[in-house]
Amino acid sequence: NDRLNILLQDRRLEIKVIHLIRNGYGVINSISKSHHRPAKSNNNQKTIPVNILIGILRWIRRNLALKRLMEKHRINDYLQIRYEDLCEKPMSEIKKLCEFIDIDFQEEMAKPKLLNCHNIGGSRWRFSDKPIQINLDEKWRAELGRGSKFLFMLFAGWLNKKYGY
Repeated sequence: NDRLNILLQDRRLEIKVIHLIRNGYGVINSISKSHHRPAKSNNNQKTIPVNILIGILRWIRRNLALKRLMEKHRINDYLQIRYEDLCEKPMSEIKKLCEFIDIDFQEEMAKPKLLNCHNIGGSRWRFSDKPIQINLDEKWRAELGRGSKFLFMLFAGWLNKKYGY
């Protein structure tokens, strides 16, 4: 959000904001586990798991911070894309994205390649040289314990519901 705030302050730029949102339960499940960081060189680095409550509060804070930033800069025209929709119907969601940023859609856009691409900061695939596949990850349904689900529902259920979950 800090980078977006700086960009929005520059009136020379025509900024189009795209909010990619994921079901909060999935986010919490993912960040509460340690993941291998595959790399082209042999290293055994892993991500550091985040405490469930800290993860929940971080998810809330980041999403509300974006909302406040949009209100501050009076931005009403932005695109919200749900991760799950992007995974289940990539053509449709990418067409929406193309329409929003006013470019022509091409079917190749829904077939990601690692060559000449821009990295996504938090994505582990950036360390891999394997082909990219778009797969819906709902492991949280089986892996996230009842206590964690209850905590999330208690603190962030209202916001998750607002995003259509």
